[in-house]
Amino acid sequence: VSQSRYGRQQIDKYQTFVKNKESVFAQEVEAESKEWLPLIKEFDHVATWDEYRDQIVWQRLYAKWFETYSQEPLDRFRFVERMIHGLRPGPGYMLLATMVENGLIRNLMTTNFEDLLEDSIVHGVGLRCNVFQDDEYSRYISIHSERPNLIKLNGDYRYALSSNGVKNILALTEKLLFKFEELLYSLDLVVLGYNGTDHSIMSNILKIKKERPFGLYWC
Repeated sequence: VSQSRYGRQQIDKYQTFVKNKESVFAQEVEAESKEWLPLIKEFDHVATWDEYRDQIVWQRLYAKWFETYSQEPLDRFRFVERMIHGLRPGPGYMLLATMVENGLIRNLMTTNFEDLLEDSIVHGVGLRCNVFQDDEYSRYISIHSERPNLIKLNGDYRYALSSNGVKNILALTEKLLFKFEELLYSLDLVVLGYNGTDHSIMSNILKIKKERPFGLYWC
């Protein structure tokens, strides 16, 4: 009962936050439309601004919510932990894990900061993988590693919600960005279930794509 009441309280709190902030972020995003639209059209030639504007606004709300929720890192950690408690990897995650198991994929990058993809590989198919979620260890990423690499571009919820990490939940850190570029200079990219509204990721994909025409498959 307390868990259910807690969930309702957080939903009410989030809805209030959205009501108060949505128009503010919408104005900010609208002002940046000239910067965003050319970037979007590089990947979606028939895209219109109306199609993407709301998605970008919601991404801002999503990131800003963690700052507003609480100033205490432990509170933010507990909030996310309660929200994902009991979740299990779905069929899509398990399919990816099976492809990793069969050697078809060795390097995975995700913008999600929960641990479902990691869980599907470690517990679903019984493989150990190298998990990189921050600047400190990103320098050790190697595409030639015997273990598969799981690179969490926006960090891990267990660490990303620290006081220094919240503001950059939707932004690549400097060293991770360097490795992101390094990987794309060597490998092709298959994109699954990603809407492309993280500016720091999209702008760098475009930058590297212009310098090195790697294979890009957007599903």
